[in-house]
Amino acid sequence: KRQEKGNPLGEVDQFDPEVPTKVDFVDSVNDAWVEERRLRNVWIYTEDGERFTVYNGRCTHLGCNYSLDSEKNVFRCPCHTGFFDLKTGAVLGGPPPRPLDTLAVKVEDGVLYAEYEDFRLGVPDKITA
Repeated sequence: KRQEKGNPLGEVDQFDPEVPTKVDFVDSVNDAWVEERRLRNVWIYTEDGERFTVYNGRCTHLGCNYSLDSEKNVFRCPCHTGFFDLKTGAVLGGPPPRPLDTLAVKVEDGVLYAEYEDFRLGVPDKITA
């Protein structure tokens, strides 16, 4: 059963404007008697400390984890050299077929939450996996 508000990612004031922040968390999924725990990660971006974009931490090409390339000020996927814009998630280069996948977010009592979802890889449309 999912948490009602989504996954808590941290207090909103810990995310610096214009500095992407990677957050790792454990997601639990129950299937009958079996509980599966998976390590997930997301990237959080805010321009003003009030509105937040949360990106799924997997590249839309083949699902590799991408990282922040602070010299070029982009997200970069090392597997096949995909590049993404920090503010919009738009593809700036390489084989990814669509922008980074964004997640539904909510701020409540000063805490940022996101509804974690995985999406189909390697296709141009954002489709839930």
